[in-house]
Amino acid sequence: LEVIVYLRNKIASKPLDLIMNGLSNLGDKYGLGVFLYPLGYFLSSRKSMFLFNVMYLSIFVNIILKLYFRIPWPNFYDERIIPSDCSVEYGNPSGHGQATTSFYFAALYCILDYFEFK
Repeated sequence: LEVIVYLRNKIASKPLDLIMNGLSNLGDKYGLGVFLYPLGYFLSSRKSMFLFNVMYLSIFVNIILKLYFRIPWPNFYDERIIPSDCSVEYGNPSGHGQATTSFYFAALYCILDYFEFK
């Protein structure tokens, strides 16, 4: 917890927040859409549907895991942590991390299959 307090209150800055928000948005619906649209154009409809299903299944699993573990954001139990924005849902497991990882691995699978890498 002390590491989080130090990182958020001592190292955080507007430029670093912009960089991290940009990286975080790669796992958001808009960031994934930027990659999903071109992939859907080049891939077959079956593989495009596979990517959509992976994304929605990942979101569904994440919601179930958040409700099961109920781990709050660190700023909910330590007032020394100042959030850059406020969220009322549970913090872990990370929805952005889970969606990004599952989507990009599924996209990599589709791309490798498209170029017939075995």
